[in-house]
Amino acid sequence: MGKGRKKTPDNIKIIRGTFRDDRANKNVPTPDNDVARSPSWLPVEAREYFGVLKERLDGINLASRTYTEMLAMAAQRLAEIEHLNKIIFKEGQTYISTKLDKNGEPVVDMVKPHPAVAQRSEAMRHLQSLLSEFGLSPAAVGKVSVSDASKKAENPYKKYKNA
Repeated sequence: MGKGRKKTPDNIKIIRGTFRDDRANKNVPTPDNDVARSPSWLPVEAREYFGVLKERLDGINLASRTYTEMLAMAAQRLAEIEHLNKIIFKEGQTYISTKLDKNGEPVVDMVKPHPAVAQRSEAMRHLQSLLSEFGLSPAAVGKVSVSDASKKAENPYKKYKNA
């Protein structure tokens, strides 16, 4: 049985103006003030995407070191999608598989989907989920509205932007 709707984080409730102190978790951990840095294990191809995502998250105050691994997964998925797109562009979305009879003679040609198509689809599905967690999808961003007070608030990660 499912757990129902995901809990809306308190920082989103504050932005929306729906935060209620009596319902807030008093022991909720706060994100680290240090900015996320690309982990050493992240492939070179994904590091550029890590920087792009970090910059976008900086704009909504989520570029914290606390979220490094999630950010790295999203960057790695973006790099995988780019790699799979190149394969699909070069080799096509389908391939021909020839069925042979018991003597090894070709009997019928079958058109099959290229394995890279399914891999890309799975990577895109996972990436969409990760981006939604960060509020970087149209549906997720539509759930948040920014008040004038939060627009004027200083970004605590801004001083690390060029780090």
